[in-house]
Amino acid sequence: MFVDHYEILQVSPNADAETIHRIYRLQARRFHPDNLETGDAEIFKKVSLAYEVLSDAKRREAYDREYRQVRKREAIGVAEPPQSPPLANEMQRREEILRLLYRRRFASPDQPSLGTAAERAAAGAGVQPVVSEGVRLSDAERQRSPHHHDQRSAVHGSAKRRRGEVD
Repeated sequence: MFVDHYEILQVSPNADAETIHRIYRLQARRFHPDNLETGDAEIFKKVSLAYEVLSDAKRREAYDREYRQVRKREAIGVAEPPQSPPLANEMQRREEILRLLYRRRFASPDQPSLGTAAERAAAGAGVQPVVSEGVRLSDAERQRSPHHHDQRSAVHGSAKRRRGEVD
């Protein structure tokens, strides 16, 4: 999330280094935790971080580029771009999905399915529901599906059909 250091220090983005230093000193004195009247440790940390960034010429230049981009996005009404998940997590998710699809395809090569809604529709149409490895249909689903048999018999039956043998 973008932090507006100019807003924290209450200075203009066009402020020179001397102005930023002077305002920082005022804000630091005001919010220092030792100040019994107006001290606030959280605000003091924010003010100190803002000064660190804006007092260093290289860091300020990089910050100003980002600041301008954020302001442009706000001006046209576009929110911050969403942070993408790490690539490793995305690859892991894709591999898990592929594994699930391959298992279902292997369990029933003639009727690959992606979910329970498709299984219920298949059961209602008189088609054998797909049962994945480790997944068992509830008693109610078994009763709705007169063509249900366990995964092993479905796999062996399809293998027999491929070889031309009759069940």
